[in-house]
Amino acid sequence: MVGARSRAFPIKLQPFVRGWQTGIVKTISLDLRERILAAYDAGEGTREAVASRFRVSLGMVKKLLQQRRRIQDVRPQHHRSGRKPGRVARQQDQLRAMVQQKPDLTLKELRAAAGTEVHAVGHPLRFDPARRVFLDESGAKTNLTRRCGRAQRGQRVHARAPAGHGQTTTMLASIRLDGSTAGMTIEGATDTEGFQTYVREVLCPTLRPGDVVVMDNLLPHKHDPTLQLVEQTGEAVRFLPAHSPDLNPIEKMWSKVKQCLRSAEARTGEELQKAIAAALAGVTAQDAMNWFASCGYSFI
Repeated sequence: MVGARSRAFPIKLQPFVRGWQTGIVKTISLDLRERILAAYDAGEGTREAVASRFRVSLGMVKKLLQQRRRIQDVRPQHHRSGRKPGRVARQQDQLRAMVQQKPDLTLKELRAAAGTEVHAVGHPLRFDPARRVFLDESGAKTNLTRRCGRAQRGQRVHARAPAGHGQTTTMLASIRLDGSTAGMTIEGATDTEGFQTYVREVLCPTLRPGDVVVMDNLLPHKHDPTLQLVEQTGEAVRFLPAHSPDLNPIEKMWSKVKQCLRSAEARTGEELQKAIAAALAGVTAQDAMNWFASCGYSFI
């Protein structure tokens, strides 16, 4: 609106509050638990007064009293909840000794050696990053150029940028922890036939025993005949949660590849293919490890 004035809204500062007041559940320390119960046992106030004194909720005081009365223990009990270990728990010593002797054992090899269904033995086997193969697609064009430049202060940056939309090429690739990639390009957007060709001709020959292929929920990814190509090799397929590119390390790889393509400024289809190959060859094992870690796979 022309002539409208900006309005300033007052900001009300909120005092600092503990997690239980903001709805964030936090486990209190054993020392604080014992002090709360000692104060209540000494008659230093009601449950409400003790809760206010130690700045915990009234419910926490009640739960501590109930827990002590029920099991004679006031330590945090979160480890008692959840799925209980089965046969694997009784064979942990055997499995850990096997892993120590030969660290590169796959879960399939552990099952055969231990004679049991092994899904996880501690953190190192619950998620084996070396067995995860992340794949995805990204687009490349013949009009890519750098978005920024440098010039003297007060002067414009003069550079060339092609007009038009350019020729579109889709890159399909996978990435492992060691930085190895298996890529292919197709003209136009990804479709079911193109993705099936990539899986059959490029991806499946690179899969190893115990691999798990991880990808997003794009419709061509869920084509049953395509999934059967992977499963026929004895490998598993897992889909990421919807709208979660932050869980896929290959998204970080595409960022580096696009940066290389912008620097290459390929203007023909042949030049673009060479630039894509050079960009994928520039992906290192250190890059892959950092990308895996930045996506939450904190094993390094």
